[in-house]
Amino acid sequence: MDKDNSEKRRFPRVHFRRDFGASDRITKAFAHWRSLEVSDVFDLSLGGLAASKPAMMDFSVGEEMDFTLELGDAPGLPTKAKVAWVRDFSVGLSFVHFEPEGHLALRKFLSDKLIGSHLKEMNPDLYPENADFDLWYSGPKETHLFLTLSEGEELPRLIRRAEIVIDGERLLFETPSLVSGSYLRESLVQILTHAPEDYVQLHTLLGQILKALKK
Repeated sequence: MDKDNSEKRRFPRVHFRRDFGASDRITKAFAHWRSLEVSDVFDLSLGGLAASKPAMMDFSVGEEMDFTLELGDAPGLPTKAKVAWVRDFSVGLSFVHFEPEGHLALRKFLSDKLIGSHLKEMNPDLYPENADFDLWYSGPKETHLFLTLSEGEELPRLIRRAEIVIDGERLLFETPSLVSGSYLRESLVQILTHAPEDYVQLHTLLGQILKALKK
C-alpha cells in the first residue's frame, strides 16, 4: 500500500532521515504552532508535510490549521493546511493555501534539498587518464562526488575516500577522518540523503562524515 501511494505522489518529497540524530537540525525545517511550540518537519513536499506532533495541541483529520513554516534562514511562511493523518507522535498535513512568494520560497527550498536525486553517474570514458577515483557522480549547482572504493566485487562496496565538490567548495574524506571541508556538512545532508546508490552506500558515507565531525 505505501509503495503504491509513494509512486503516485504528485510532488517529489524530501524526507529528512531520523537515524542521523543531530543532522536533522541541519536541514532547518520547522513548524511554529499557535501554542508557541516548535516541531521538526521530517517529510516535506509542495503538497504537504509531516512533523512531530506538539504536545499541547489536538488534531482531527480534516481540520484546517494555521501555523508558520520555517525554511532555513528565510522569513517564516504563514501557512494554512488540512490535517491528513494523526499518529502518536507525528501529524501529516496537506497545504491548502500559500501566497505566491511563499510557494516560490518552498519550491526553492525543496529544489536545494533534492540536488542529490539529480546526481548522475558519469561514463568512465569521460574520466581523465590519471583519475585516482573509481566512481564520479555529477549534478546541479556544480556538484561532483569522486569516490574511491574498497577492493573486491561484493556490493555495495565500501567508500575509502570521497572528494565532494559543491559550487567550487571542496570536502575531502579519507576513512575514518574528515580532512577538510567541515563547513559543507549542511549541503552534504541535503545531497547524500537523496543521492543514487547503485554501487555504494552514500547514506553510510554521510553517517561516517557526521561521526568524524564529532571527534
